[in-house]
Amino acid sequence: MSPSGTGSTVAQGNGQTCATQDLRLELASSQGAGGTNYAAYNLTNTGASACVLDGYPTVKVLDQNGAVLGVATPNSGLVLGSVPGVRSVTVAPGGKTEFKMTFIENFPNGICKQDTYGSSISVVPPGSTAALTLQQREGTCELSVGPIEPVS
Repeated sequence: MSPSGTGSTVAQGNGQTCATQDLRLELASSQGAGGTNYAAYNLTNTGASACVLDGYPTVKVLDQNGAVLGVATPNSGLVLGSVPGVRSVTVAPGGKTEFKMTFIENFPNGICKQDTYGSSISVVPPGSTAALTLQQREGTCELSVGPIEPVS
């Protein structure tokens, strides 16, 4: 169960998957440490009823023309640290859930000679095909995404 006031809980049963048009995407926090950028993004339920999200969102970094520069890979916990297992999260109307992302900013490294930065991200929530877009500078080197989880 998440702290009171966030509007999300770990689901005990099956519910209706959140429709993309009933979600709002926003940056919750971002920080850098040791050459890695860590960001948490919220998905807020703007719909009239509770809905469920579970799994990993599909995240793409886009340039100013909408071309894909990079696609985040689901994270095994190596970059994000302890990643919770995938679980269903019920999101009440007005409630939030989150997912975390990382990218590497130390160059050159064994994988990236330099990083490419996009001007926005495209996020397809789990169980959907439609995307939400947010103007946000994001890197592409070792871009990783964690699963949907309750807001902590």
